[in-house]
Amino acid sequence: MSAWDAGESDGAHVYLRTPTGTRQLYQASEPVEVQGWWPDGQGLLVIHLWGYCNSCNADGVRLASLKLDGRFTDLGNFHPQAGTYAWSPRGDLLLGTGGDRFVVTGDPTVMVCYVAVGSCAQIPRPAGSLDLTPAWSLDGQFIVFARGKMPDGITEAASWQNSLDIWIARADGSGQKRLQTPGGSYPSWSADGRSISFIHSGERWRHDLYTGQNVLTGETVTGTAGRNWINYSAK
Repeated sequence: MSAWDAGESDGAHVYLRTPTGTRQLYQASEPVEVQGWWPDGQGLLVIHLWGYCNSCNADGVRLASLKLDGRFTDLGNFHPQAGTYAWSPRGDLLLGTGGDRFVVTGDPTVMVCYVAVGSCAQIPRPAGSLDLTPAWSLDGQFIVFARGKMPDGITEAASWQNSLDIWIARADGSGQKRLQTPGGSYPSWSADGRSISFIHSGERWRHDLYTGQNVLTGETVTGTAGRNWINYSAK
């Protein structure tokens, strides 16, 4: 089966095509963009726009689940620059939220969403802290993310971003621990689960979870400046 969206002037439709034909799965009053299937194939993940307001959508859009029975549920705000989302092996969704024209003032948080029931749970965080760019471990048992203090006033984006710490926690947010890294953002897991890759000052580093050693890989990562944030691609 495959799915696609077809935006129209009066809203948007999502169609479902099967070997026996095509049917309308959902009609929204605001545009939606299909992102892909749930891992179990029982629903779709979609971006839910704020009407046709480009200015509104620049502040962040909504990520939503759409079941094959037509039930549509908004999960949380999603900022395409500093936010991220990823599926765990068992089908839970890790979501980096935040909606504002300037990323650091959009109160970014990390949530785990259970799309089949349309509910999300925020990862606990200290007051005055911001959580960004989360990623799953390969077995879905742990998460890793960037955390920092909310900036006081206008702060230069790159220096504030580099001051973030890398944190690790269980999938439910318990057992949180700050990793001893130089700082940075966009953490991700190595294929063997032994180390965490992250970006600091435009360069990729690797933190060994067993020895605590930090290694500068020598790889320079190009970022795009804007909205009080440097947008990199995780790896």
